[in-house]
Amino acid sequence: MNLSNYYQPLDQFEIVFLGYYKNLIPITNSTIYMFFILFTIYFFVNLTFKRLKFIPNTWQSFCESIYMFVFNLLKQQIGLKGYGYFPLKLTLFLFILIANLLGLTLYSFTIRSHAIITFSLAFIFFIGILLIGIVTHKLKFLLTFVPTGAPLALMPFIIPIEIISYFSRPISLAIRLFANMLSGHALLAILADFTFTISQKNFLVSAIPFILIVVIVGLEAMIAVLQAYVFLVLLCIYLNDSIHGAH
Repeated sequence: MNLSNYYQPLDQFEIVFLGYYKNLIPITNSTIYMFFILFTIYFFVNLTFKRLKFIPNTWQSFCESIYMFVFNLLKQQIGLKGYGYFPLKLTLFLFILIANLLGLTLYSFTIRSHAIITFSLAFIFFIGILLIGIVTHKLKFLLTFVPTGAPLALMPFIIPIEIISYFSRPISLAIRLFANMLSGHALLAILADFTFTISQKNFLVSAIPFILIVVIVGLEAMIAVLQAYVFLVLLCIYLNDSIHGAH
């Protein structure tokens, strides 16, 4: 029996409608996973900070290292003016990280594999960063699209390019996260189907693709962490441009 007869690699990304909450709010498997991710973050954060110790145990040290990692990143990229955005950045990092890692579990659903999720997240933060820049610099914010030292004669060509480049930021953020999660999970599903098919014919030979799957799962876990880091770094860079100016 071949799994591909009834299961396709992209089936794992299908959004399943489960009904309405109070006949008003639609509930899907994506909705359930989002709440599960938030509950997971709340559980572990509450578990960590409810029993703080002066001499931290291994778990507390691990959580504090994540806390300091995000804080130091914000400090390096933005400086003192970025401290007020630390809770938001930490929450964002944890949300993307937990969502990516939970998506690697068996028979799970990866919300980051849907473009609408990543685009919504990227555009919300982009609009917020844009408004911060406008409120902070007023009309001087328009200088963001005027490169320092560029020849005046080239300005009619450079400014439109700078504007397109600036407003394509959320698109690149969303596609980067969406494409990595989609391709990686689809590859794992294909290899799993391939391994299952081979194991029915020769169990020993199936050990080779199985080892490959284990390696790719480890690689996907690294990519899940890296993508959360890259998303956070780029947002910090964009926020720095809005707060201090691009020049």
